[in-house]
Amino acid sequence: MIANWDVGRSQRVCAVTGKAFVEGDSFFSALKEQAESFVRLDYSNEVWPEQDKSAFFSFWRTTLHKPDDKKKNRLVIDIEAFYTFFTNLEGDDKPSRILFRYLIALILVRKRVLRLDEIEKSPDGEALILYDSRTKEECRVMVSEAGEEELAQAQDEINQIFECDTEL
Repeated sequence: MIANWDVGRSQRVCAVTGKAFVEGDSFFSALKEQAESFVRLDYSNEVWPEQDKSAFFSFWRTTLHKPDDKKKNRLVIDIEAFYTFFTNLEGDDKPSRILFRYLIALILVRKRVLRLDEIEKSPDGEALILYDSRTKEECRVMVSEAGEEELAQAQDEINQIFECDTEL
């Protein structure tokens, strides 16, 4: 089951100081659970070390890009939704779900949530050995043997589910 989260966009101001971020500024964004949804809060690099990280569901460093640069230079996705979907697919051996997990793993590697440590070859096929920066553990993702058409169709389905425009 995929969570349907309604997370607001960045307000482009520090939640502590109220200072507006300008293009090129890096800062931290954090999701905090509130009732049935999440609230997004942004923090400048100066105040971030003082924050109680355990109060957040998730957090990440980001940079404020020019609006026209956003789509050119970054893959804009809901990382939390992708990560949850990825972890929920663990252990599922249906070919279509292996394909989804493989594609989402590649996206999470691109977003630096997962790190590729090695490619393992066995009689069962190839597997990506990934380091999960959140759990600090390795995970194994089977490489899908899907053809080009299946890959393209799965990518389209991921884009529809997550309302994004991934390109692998």
